Amino acid sequence: MNINKTEGRITIVAVPVAVVAFAVFSIAASRIGATAIVVKGHVGVTSTGETEQRRVRVGTGFSEGDTVRTEVESMVEIVFDTGHTVALGEKSNVVIQAMSKTRGGGSRSIFGLSVGSMKSLVRKLRSKDSRFEIHTKSAVVKVRGTPPFYVKAGEDGSTDVDLTPGERGKVCVDGANRQVCLDPGYRTTVGPDGDPAEPFAISADRLDALNRALSFSSEKKAATDAQTGALVNHLARKLSVPTVSRSGNDSFYENLENQYDIGRGMHDDNSGSTADPYVSGSIIINTTH
Repeated sequence: MNINKTEGRITIVAVPVAVVAFAVFSIAASRIGATAIVVKGHVGVTSTGETEQRRVRVGTGFSEGDTVRTEVESMVEIVFDTGHTVALGEKSNVVIQAMSKTRGGGSRSIFGLSVGSMKSLVRKLRSKDSRFEIHTKSAVVKVRGTPPFYVKAGEDGSTDVDLTPGERGKVCVDGANRQVCLDPGYRTTVGPDGDPAEPFAISADRLDALNRALSFSSEKKAATDAQTGALVNHLARKLSVPTVSRSGNDSFYENLENQYDIGRGMHDDNSGSTADPYVSGSIIINTTH
């Protein structure tokens, strides 16, 4: 029961503790946590109502309304309670416009990327009212759970969107008057105040450049593990070749060399082409969510 007391010009309203506790719990329950797990160079964050920028370090948390900025040769990787991951490239500026849970059990993650590059890995959204969007000056990028995708906002207001090859998923890009949707392995461009171009395939060179410019820590670990495995296999092949004398054993020695060259992908099959290199063995990557 509310108790109202008036003393002069002051009105005192007593609210039951249970009501206050429920309101606080509801606000806390609607929030989504976000934490920096990788920081390179100089990254800063400014919260709503603040003018001073704080330095972002590993473990720094983020809230709705925060503005995150990266300097030259800097980046930050952020993970969310929802399982989503985003990485912000150098010379980028993004505002976390929305980061909350919905009444239907879903989530809303909306970012305003004014300039720079952003890579996102979106887990399957749980409900129809869930949203994951990136807004630039010329486009709105919407997803529902995809392979990693890149969004680059140019200083001139242009936007590039690349959806990397991988599992099923779509990224839809809204321009001024039309929408296009990308399948994995395709990209589009949007000019300032324009509409997205028809989707076209991502070239191997571009995909390599994108991955080199901005990668998740999990991707870097997988690449390192693969390189280590390849090196181990290479050394194993080297050490397994016995030392023999060419004298009287030419055919045996040449046969061993051919087998080793085939393992490195360097064996010429007399067709004028060289086989693609390969690595035998297996690499197991365990991910937990």
